[in-house]
Amino acid sequence: MNQYMADRGVDQTRITIESEYRNTFENAGHGRDIVNPEPTQTCLLVATVRHMPRAVAWFRNAVWNEVAVPTGPLASETLRSLGRIHLCRGIGLRGAALHQHLGLLAYRLNGRTATVWLAA
Repeated sequence: MNQYMADRGVDQTRITIESEYRNTFENAGHGRDIVNPEPTQTCLLVATVRHMPRAVAWFRNAVWNEVAVPTGPLASETLRSLGRIHLCRGIGLRGAALHQHLGLLAYRLNGRTATVWLAA
């Protein structure tokens, strides 16, 4: 990842890659302690499209100023298939969305997030 970012002109002193923690909830809380961003600084939150709702919720709960950068094949597939009806794909996407929103509800009930619905 460091090399990929450096090849695209990003100063390596501005890149922090954390691999010690087990899940995104820990990444959000402990990563903030590592990076210690200023209140006006923004971080890029890179995660798969399917994982993005809970990732954004955790990072917002840890008081990060994040910009969501969804990745993975689902991001490009979703954009390509706009306007087309794919019953099987639609059912799969609905299941993935339900999984994320049930996860958000569970995290809200456990005090890990402040809300179930994410606003832009």
